[in-house]
Amino acid sequence: MNEEKLNITIKAAELFMKYGIRSITMDDVAKHLGMSKKTIYKHFADKTDLVSSCVNYHLENNDECINGNINTDDNAIDILLGVHKRVNTILKETNPSLEFDLEKYYPEIYKTIRDKRGATMLLSIKRNLEKGIQEGLYRDNMNIDIITKLFVSNMENFHLSRHFTSEDLYSSEVFLEIFNYHIHGIASNKGIKYLNDNYNL
Repeated sequence: MNEEKLNITIKAAELFMKYGIRSITMDDVAKHLGMSKKTIYKHFADKTDLVSSCVNYHLENNDECINGNINTDDNAIDILLGVHKRVNTILKETNPSLEFDLEKYYPEIYKTIRDKRGATMLLSIKRNLEKGIQEGLYRDNMNIDIITKLFVSNMENFHLSRHFTSEDLYSSEVFLEIFNYHIHGIASNKGIKYLNDNYNL
């Protein structure tokens, strides 16, 4: 991706995350960038093409963030908390309507992001569980595959629940409770002690 196309993608993604996708027009993107729509259309066929580019950019950044945490020398709990902080930052910067706009108006793009995001979560959670067990911070009597699939399934289907509002989907408080529920279910006595000694959860 050349520099101009990348810049358009980054700036458009900022608008979509802040205001949602449906409410943002190509005129809004051009105004935000301080350039003509003609320049934008040199790189993107239409708004759908631009949205697709923004989604792929987001997915690549997300993979880099998670993989960076996976390869760190920190222990499994520190890694999990690092990912939580990163996701929490993203949630605070994202308009709750974004996910629904993608699902309703761009179903093919939504399927792509859902599939890739799910695959990334499956891999990162499984690796984290394996690492935590080796370190003695997680219970060694759990079925890793089942716990991995359970956590990812809960995260993927969270927005389908009739018990939560669209605002809950992007609530840092709700996500913290989900994280606490998960880590207290997998942590060993050693892991719980580490949590209590190092984090105010």
